[in-house]
Amino acid sequence: MEAQATPTDEELKQCNLGYARDCARLPQEREADAVRFSILRERNGQISICYVEELNYLPRESGQLHYESLSQQWLQMHPKERVQTLAECFLQSYLSRR
Repeated sequence: MEAQATPTDEELKQCNLGYARDCARLPQEREADAVRFSILRERNGQISICYVEELNYLPRESGQLHYESLSQQWLQMHPKERVQTLAECFLQSYLSRR
């Protein structure tokens, strides 16, 4: 499948709803099937985020990331650019809702 091809409605459902492990657009060999994020705490202008990477429905890796609201800078980032980008999207969504 071409990376630039527009996904069908069925592909959008299969790859974006629930557990996308069987999505044909995902590489067969991958480090994680899903990455979950949650706010641990927000205190003194610092937001702590917990992340869990899952593979085959099991936790594979977990940890914490920290963001400083006043300076708008990450104090602790994820070493993988892909996961850090997801964390930034999660944080942006969180900040827009509060």
